[in-house]
Amino acid sequence: MNVKLPLILCFLYSATAFSQSPTTVNELFVYQDSLKIPQTYEIGPGQLTKNGSHFILGLMDGELDEYVNLVSDIYSIDLSATNPTETIKGFQLPNAPDSVRYFQCSASANEDVLVYVSNLYAGWNDNELAISYKQPDGSYGKHRVLKELNDSLESDAYPWISADGLRIYYNRNFKILYAERKSWDEPFSKPVPVTFQGQVNLEIVSAWFTDDELNMFIVANNVIYRASRKSINEPFSFPEVFTNEFKNVYFIAGLSFMPDKKTLFLYYSTEDKQSILKYQLKKGKAW
Repeated sequence: MNVKLPLILCFLYSATAFSQSPTTVNELFVYQDSLKIPQTYEIGPGQLTKNGSHFILGLMDGELDEYVNLVSDIYSIDLSATNPTETIKGFQLPNAPDSVRYFQCSASANEDVLVYVSNLYAGWNDNELAISYKQPDGSYGKHRVLKELNDSLESDAYPWISADGLRIYYNRNFKILYAERKSWDEPFSKPVPVTFQGQVNLEIVSAWFTDDELNMFIVANNVIYRASRKSINEPFSFPEVFTNEFKNVYFIAGLSFMPDKKTLFLYYSTEDKQSILKYQLKKGKAW
């Protein structure tokens, strides 16, 4: 059973319609590099940590050609290392071969709270959000599926969690939902749609927020949009195109910016290859 594409891609594109290489974009951004991840892994979307020191993402290994004996985990890559490949560290979430896949992750400050997508190899609509907490020894425990947030009939995906671990944003049916809680010991509130100034009809694949939650960067149909607000209690502005220079590549999602507000990391996938790409703004800052 090959469920590779439904788990990662929100929808399938025709490969003949997309010919541009993501490394040749040259408008707002210039391509710099890609994360050097061993070819033994299949790569899932991820995010930068809040301080930008690490990139966290879902990786899966096993017999990928036959798609059996698969083992998945969330991994951390130290971006300051001379050879980041040597510093790929798994969080050792509970798993067994061919049991569950983890990807599309986000972490609070210091990676104390980790949220991610959990999928039982059952197709895109069975994506569920889950959460785990860093223990004193650095391992992750208290794995819990976020039943208060998940919809049993639709995909809950691409989470982003606040620095204090109390607010979460995520994607369902091309919309961004929001929920909050008062402490780590409590469940999240009932999710509600993120509001905008005006009716937004974008097919939103994923969204990323600045630490203060006042700026949102949206990926929809391979176009990156930006929306902002003055306080977290207000609606976001109507999304405006930030750049459409990726419009003709195969598939992008899961963007995140370094604290310098200039360096962009982006998930890129085709039918048979996935990468985490790094770009630099030519001038100015993203917000």
